[in-house]
Amino acid sequence: MTQTSSSLARAGQSALAGDPARLRWLMPAAALLILAGLMLAGWGYGAGARDQARITAGSTLVLETEALVSDLKDIETGQRGFLLTGREEFLEPYLVGSRALDSRLAAIGQAAAAAEVTPGEELRRLAEAKRDWARRVIEIRRSGQAEAAIAAVVSGEGRSIMDRSRAAASTLQDAARARSATIADQRNQRLVRTAAASLGMLVLGSALLLVLAISRRKAERQANLLLAGVMENAPAGVAFLDRRLRLLQGNRALADMAEHILGVTPRRGPSCCRKPPAGRWTRS
Repeated sequence: MTQTSSSLARAGQSALAGDPARLRWLMPAAALLILAGLMLAGWGYGAGARDQARITAGSTLVLETEALVSDLKDIETGQRGFLLTGREEFLEPYLVGSRALDSRLAAIGQAAAAAEVTPGEELRRLAEAKRDWARRVIEIRRSGQAEAAIAAVVSGEGRSIMDRSRAAASTLQDAARARSATIADQRNQRLVRTAAASLGMLVLGSALLLVLAISRRKAERQANLLLAGVMENAPAGVAFLDRRLRLLQGNRALADMAEHILGVTPRRGPSCCRKPPAGRWTRS
């Protein structure tokens, strides 16, 4: 009896030691880790989207700058055609390029701001100077001073403005490409770090939940063993019945009482007696 009592005491202590209440910190810790991992992943996704927007703006800046150079070429083409022929229809490229110039410069400014690139005023100043110079030559030609207009072209002022415009455009494009490459490199590095950190948090949080589940399962098994031990060694008969009053489970004391007093032989298990297949005890 002393040995049995000691066994029950050890089982009770073991069940209490494995009580998940002692591990109640696991659930909030796991929840915080999983939440932090998800938030970090969301922040990384948002930062990556913002970086992609800046990279796209850099590409737009390169394209708009190239289009600006094309507009300046159209202005120059129209001006030369009118200078040679004196016919208004040859001014069509000049008119198209001149009308597009202001909106093109505005688009370059917006793209540069989004791409975090300083556009500077050099390209704008040169583009406007090229348009103004072409307009002056056209006005000279319209006034009937063809030789004066040709002399203005031969002076090389227009060509100089065009060459400097190309150089300024190329410098701005190089700056946009370099900035986009830097942003892409930073984005990739951050992506690796945030992915590793968020994945680590999610894995650790899941591991804590697994530990909590195992601890609860262990405590449940220990509690069941404790209950079985109590029933097995109880001095009084204990039984569990279903709603139809059929025996589901009884302890050893109940089995002995049934055998000696009622004259029935219950079906015995390793630690208690259970109902036979028909749900009844059989008489001997």
